[in-house]
Amino acid sequence: MLVAMPGIISGRDWRETRLRYLEAALKDDLDAEERTAIQAEIEELRREDQAGKRRRLRWLIIGGSLPES
Repeated sequence: MLVAMPGIISGRDWRETRLRYLEAALKDDLDAEERTAIQAEIEELRREDQAGKRRRLRWLIIGGSLPES
């Protein structure tokens, strides 16, 4: 059973929250440099999320230690 512990950050939850924030920020009036930086961070977070999904799938198929994210 997983229990929430103070001071422990769930990487997946943090990424989801950060993605929602950044996607909302894109709706604001931004200059080109800010928009590019936000879009780059969104892409990086999505790549990390995909990598986490692959690790979890590999864990389910092959077995082994539970993935960190």
